[in-house]
Amino acid sequence: TEAGHLSHTTFFDKKVGAIPKGYLYFAIAFSLFVEFLNQKISKKPAKKD
Repeated sequence: TEAGHLSHTTFFDKKVGAIPKGYLYFAIAFSLFVEFLNQKISKKPAKKD
């Protein structure tokens, strides 16, 4: 979280500050939740006509 801040990184002429850990944890938890739903849905057997 501090690496971008300490390296004075810039994107589109704006300095990158430290990213709060809460944002990172939320993004990780959200992506894991979406992946869990994706795997749950894809395990359902296909219906035969």
